[in-house]
Order: sequence, then structure tokens, then C-alpha cells
Amino acid sequence: QLQELTVWAKEAENLISTGQKLALFPEEAQIQIAEMRKSQTDILSRRAKMHLQVEEMTSDLTDIETEDGEVLKT
Repeated sequence: QLQELTVWAKEAENLISTGQKLALFPEEAQIQIAEMRKSQTDILSRRAKMHLQVEEMTSDLTDIETEDGEVLKT
């Protein structure tokens, strides 16, 4: 799942960095604003998921290192 999030993040970065022309008409501008708000919400949601996964992986790594240390002591 972390790999999927990484791929999505790279795609989002490419989308953002290529940019879009600004809308000339109010109706188009409203659509662009709605799309950007949706993207922002998606980014924040996925950022939270990635943060949780990193915390889980860090915790798992700490547990493994602790277990390895106990095995070496015996």
C-alpha cells in the first residue's frame, strides 16, 4: 500500500507541476476551484494515511530490533 501511495504522490506532483491555464469565465473558474479543493482534500487524506503507515513501520522496526537484541543476549 505504501508503494501505491508513493506512485500516486508522484503522479499528483507531475499534475501540479505541469500547471493549468486559468479559466477566463466565472463558470470555468468555479469548476477549477472545485477540482482544486477536491485535490487538496485527497492530498490531505492520503498524507494522513502515509503518516500512519510510516508510524506503523517505525514501530514494527523498533519491535524487530528489540527482539533481535534479546536473541543476541541469550
